[in-house]
Amino acid sequence: MMKYCALFSVILIVGIACTPVKEQPAKFYMPVKVERTTVKQQNTPCELEVDFGELLNKMNVTGKFDRHSVIVEGKDPYSGKFTEVDYRVGENFKYSTSGKIYWLIENLDMTEYWIWFSVETDLLNRNQKCVLVSL
Repeated sequence: MMKYCALFSVILIVGIACTPVKEQPAKFYMPVKVERTTVKQQNTPCELEVDFGELLNKMNVTGKFDRHSVIVEGKDPYSGKFTEVDYRVGENFKYSTSGKIYWLIENLDMTEYWIWFSVETDLLNRNQKCVLVSL
């Protein structure tokens, strides 16, 4: 039990000692509409090929595409709110700014989606040190 408490304390101390220098990166989303007639049953797989580098260039956004920033949200047809859906990104994003995004259409009436993405940033000032405390 003591080991867990000590580990928790270290995490808190590290979190306090490291401060971000920049604000959170700007997030962008790409609206996607799925034709209702193409969805025949629940959990229908869906895929879309996207080139985020090209999208960022068209928007005149500088910075490198952050492949870890991709999130797919679907609009709940009853509440109107967007919530995260079951998704994954293709292997190509490890090497490129373009590739496939896959998600499941769980609700037959869910036809509107947002694909969120952003650019990489340095979250810590390189001159600032994080203090690790061992207990």
